[in-house]
Amino acid sequence: MQVFGDVPLVTSILSATDAYQVDRTPTKEVYTQIVNDLTDAGTKLPVSYTGNAIGRATKGAAGSLLGKVYLTQKQYALAAQVLKTVIDAGTYSLLPTYADVFRDANAQNRESIFEVAYKANSQGEGSSYATTFSPRRGAVALTGQGSGGGYNRPTKNILVAYEPGDLRKSVSLSETWTDGQQLYTDPYVRKQYITPLSTVNDGDGNWIVLRYADVLLMYAEALIEQNQTTLALPYLNQVRKRAGLADRIDLSQSDARLAIEQERRIELAFEGHRWFDLLRTGRALTLMRATGKTLSERDLLFPIPQQQIDINPLLKQNPGY
Repeated sequence: MQVFGDVPLVTSILSATDAYQVDRTPTKEVYTQIVNDLTDAGTKLPVSYTGNAIGRATKGAAGSLLGKVYLTQKQYALAAQVLKTVIDAGTYSLLPTYADVFRDANAQNRESIFEVAYKANSQGEGSSYATTFSPRRGAVALTGQGSGGGYNRPTKNILVAYEPGDLRKSVSLSETWTDGQQLYTDPYVRKQYITPLSTVNDGDGNWIVLRYADVLLMYAEALIEQNQTTLALPYLNQVRKRAGLADRIDLSQSDARLAIEQERRIELAFEGHRWFDLLRTGRALTLMRATGKTLSERDLLFPIPQQQIDINPLLKQNPGY
């Protein structure tokens, strides 16, 4: 819904004919279903798994996602309540160092709440991130295999966004790479994505969807939006302390909002959260225009693919397309 807006909501088995006659459901109704599903899941899922079941969705994953849904809907008291339950459960904690979160050998760690798992050399179950995120000329030097896609590339804007001394920068990205003979100024994303490969597009690097630092920052945001900034800052500062940065103190509500925005940008950099954070806070157009992009309200949603409209004429295109 954050991508397309209203979407078809299907909660029962449809015939082949009926499947092509489903209209878009208002976003509010879809969110109601999501909340119901996540609440139900939270009562049924276990706290953790063992053995081969490790990696499946847990009670903490359901609660963390539910908190994010409430936050997105601006239901801040409910968001705070659910996220505090995840925090107080004691199941998760920040790892001592930022780099430890993203090591392949450290997958499914105590900070990770839910991640999409990959396994190299396992009949197509490997990750493609090491290949697609490597610099176009640097994949062989960085991963040992193939040509890089150059995707998820750090911009000049993010390169200068880190505070001096932030320990996360060297873990998250590199501004250069070398083939052993020449040094290239060609920024790329590091984190868990760039790992040694034996085959192109076949790595072990998992994609972390939810982690504890995200929960701490969401909880702080929910408190700030209820004008409880003094209570919020210790949760923000837990994240900053690990990054080697000084505490944020004595902030007004408006300054605290910007502090959370900045911290989420850096802590969760290149993990797929930034755009949705800016949609949630209503800051997307302001910040994108500040970078020289010419965006309008239309651009906050993608167009409905024409192929889908051709298949199902009930679907109407988003405004402006």
